[in-house]
Amino acid sequence: KYTWQSCSKVFCPPWKRCIGGQCVCKMPYKCPRQQNTCALDGSVYYSMCQANAISCRTKTPIFSHFSSSCKVTDQVHVQVRASDSHNVVEINTGLGKMLVCGKGWNMAAANVVCRNPLNVDRGAERAYNITYDSLDKDTQWPNECMRIRCMGHELSLAECKIHYQEPVAEDTAVAVAKCYKETPGECKKFICANGKCLINGKPCNGVDDCGDNSDEMCCQKCRGQAFLCKSGVCIPRYTIKDGIRDCLGGEDEQDGTIHCGGAYLGGCWVLTAAHCVRPKPKSFRIKFSLWKKHRKQSTTDSIPVKNIIIHHEYNAQNYANDIALVQLEELNLSDKCMQDNPAVRAVCVPWSTQQFQPNDTCTISGWGRDREGKSAAILKWANVTIISDCQNYYKDRFLPGMECAGDLEGKVDSCQGDSGGPLVCTDASGLSYVWGIVSWGDKCGEPNHPGVYTKVAHYFDWIRFHTGWPAVTKFNQ
Repeated sequence: KYTWQSCSKVFCPPWKRCIGGQCVCKMPYKCPRQQNTCALDGSVYYSMCQANAISCRTKTPIFSHFSSSCKVTDQVHVQVRASDSHNVVEINTGLGKMLVCGKGWNMAAANVVCRNPLNVDRGAERAYNITYDSLDKDTQWPNECMRIRCMGHELSLAECKIHYQEPVAEDTAVAVAKCYKETPGECKKFICANGKCLINGKPCNGVDDCGDNSDEMCCQKCRGQAFLCKSGVCIPRYTIKDGIRDCLGGEDEQDGTIHCGGAYLGGCWVLTAAHCVRPKPKSFRIKFSLWKKHRKQSTTDSIPVKNIIIHHEYNAQNYANDIALVQLEELNLSDKCMQDNPAVRAVCVPWSTQQFQPNDTCTISGWGRDREGKSAAILKWANVTIISDCQNYYKDRFLPGMECAGDLEGKVDSCQGDSGGPLVCTDASGLSYVWGIVSWGDKCGEPNHPGVYTKVAHYFDWIRFHTGWPAVTKFNQ
């Protein structure tokens, strides 16, 4: 009896909240204020979340996709017109009447067209395409179409992602929807949670044929190219690595590549080495609680990156000021960047360069190379000692803001692949601090060649400036 509204299987949309395992409509005033949103009746709401929360509670579509002036004349209407035996989908906006392009048309969008919020919602029976030249010749049809991509939970096509119009040719595919009608007799195929008999389509193939996604839940495996989430939900292959977490655990956005390590500072901030990143947030993702490089754990999470701040005096030639902050992307309409995860905890930021001294023992961890030069498949850790007088080993290459740690006999060291990872020291009260960031070194594990780390306390004011004092103090407890 699970549906897409079950928050033990999937995310609740931003205008709903999870209560007792089910997504229920939020009170509109609990939505954050963002960019104004126009409604079909010309009124204005302070966010898309508020508009959807009202739609959710009233079960009526109110959002106007194309309105920028919030005039009633900018309303969006969707209708289905018959052409011989086909029901062709047509949109009427302030730009005029248009067809829906067949490219990208699927059951999710057809279910939205056939949705009847006042009755039991059973959506469409079938979504398919026909060519423009096969339409009824006695009817005047629009000569433009719009491509649409829906999630499936929308109350109107106006709430879906709609591309601007494009001209149609004789062989252009246009969208057709056949809405579901109850048929007498016993259903001998899959029965959806909403009572719909699945005449076309099969369960666990990544296609929401039911209209409430119940045919894609509680799956042990998926058919065809569909991807199986750890929560037992099958999602379409095209959603993999599209920048949006469709699985509850985010595993649809993960891969096995570990580029660098980092230290979680709390909130939406991760500390790493400057040489690990470039100022291109979309090129990176941050993985939390991943112990086995090629196998996700139940607590593993993957978060997209919103912003990357590289120290303004970083020098790639000599690794001076090799430090960077990574800001994570917030969840939809939330100030959080990840769901609560018991396996993830913030590490404290040291405020004084005197907090830890030479000969103190600290811990390093990472996926770097071993003595044979192979990258680790399982996260490794080791204890190292803070080493004084590092100028004796690296001369003028050792600069302010750097710290040496390791074993002068060469028994323990960080290596290539560990970059950006944390050197964590624990004080007498049991608090852990990210004392260093793996930066550079010569001859991994060789005697008298300790690893060189960025000394985090040296950059406390820089970190505080960019993350904000509340962020530093909140998680330094």
